[in-house]
Amino acid sequence: MFRWGVLSTAKIGREQLLPAIVEAENGVLSAIASRDLSKAKALGDRFGARHAFGSYEDLLASDQVDGVYIPLPTSQHVEWTAKAIEAGKHVLVEKPLALDAKNIAPLIKLRDAKKVLVCEAFMVIYHPQWIKVRDLIASGAIGRLRHVQGAFSYYNVDPNNMRNKLDLGGGALPDIGVYPTVSTRFSTGKEPLRVQATIERDRTFGTDIYSSIRADFGDFELSFYLSTQMAARQVMVFHGEKGFIEVFSPFNAG
Repeated sequence: MFRWGVLSTAKIGREQLLPAIVEAENGVLSAIASRDLSKAKALGDRFGARHAFGSYEDLLASDQVDGVYIPLPTSQHVEWTAKAIEAGKHVLVEKPLALDAKNIAPLIKLRDAKKVLVCEAFMVIYHPQWIKVRDLIASGAIGRLRHVQGAFSYYNVDPNNMRNKLDLGGGALPDIGVYPTVSTRFSTGKEPLRVQATIERDRTFGTDIYSSIRADFGDFELSFYLSTQMAARQVMVFHGEKGFIEVFSPFNAG
């Protein structure tokens, strides 16, 4: 039975992953760590964790943990992924794994040296909805794919929210820009040749609040916009010569 450890008591862990671990038949929630030990104990009691730690380092040093889930702020993903790998733990880290592509190669090298698994928590590549989209495109159901269009937006101006804190990796591109790009790459098996972007930043937060992106994939083009300060919307459309696939709940599907 795989023994999970969780670094922090973050909301996404409390509401999404911990309930899933409890329901899973092949894993158990072994430990939770928080800078505030009382919070770790309280959340552990709620979900039946066997151990609680007052530091992330103590959890990583525990022989009662096989792998860790990391739902920390984006700016801390690389640091704690590396520390977990060094400790010999398997890693499931929230997206994006890193804010800069140059940080990926060292993690891969470290992963290979330690012989552990490292996975970015990105539901698109496992969700039946997206597997269906990929299969439809591959089967020729919509003919030759010519254009992909997407949108992802929500309205959040809370200065205390990590999405509006530049030092924590906030902004539209780090938070939600990965969705249209990864879903397109996954569904088509293609990689972009050229990318253009227009970006607007918030004068107070310093984070990007609106982006318009165009990416040339050779056989087709991807265009999408993102915003953290527009009315909520999610859509992806794959338009081919014979038909199109429109996904109305692409990233928060049940």
